[in-house]
Amino acid sequence: MELLQTAPTVLIVVLLVTMVVTLVGFGHLLWMWKKSGKK
Repeated sequence: MELLQTAPTVLIVVLLVTMVVTLVGFGHLLWMWKKSGKK
């Protein structure tokens, strides 16, 4: 029963971490692209 209660929380945390990492990585790529584009 404990696993059933904690599983959703773990999934939510994993999804949030994945979203944050993706956004940070995408933002970094955009920043690098803009920086190289200004040259």
